[in-house]
Amino acid sequence: MSNRSMSNRRLQIALCLAAATAVAALGACRKEEQGRIRDFDPGVYKGQEDSQLDPAVVDDLRERARRQAGG
Repeated sequence: MSNRSMSNRRLQIALCLAAATAVAALGACRKEEQGRIRDFDPGVYKGQEDSQLDPAVVDDLRERARRQAGG
């Protein structure tokens, strides 16, 4: 085998390995982990804002807590 064909073969192998590595790296991210918060500040919540509970649900929760407390 000539040096030139050996060099081309090595280049092809290197490109295939690079492509396989890129595919593996991009495919490694699970869908549920995409878009998650990666910049953390202690004491600062950066998540989505909670939705407001219906007043009837709040009343039901208060009643349940009152019963569990024995009152």
